[in-house]
Amino acid sequence: TAQIVEIAGFVILERQRVLNISHFTHTVQYASFLSVISPESF
Repeated sequence: TAQIVEIAGFVILERQRVLNISHFTHTVQYASFLSVISPESF
């Protein structure tokens, strides 16, 4: 059963990592989107 817990923990961590990466990507895209709209604000 310990192996199941390890696998579940690994899956949760991987999912969290993927979510963080996608959130970071969206933030960067949003920032570049804003800079295209109003370059003088950066």
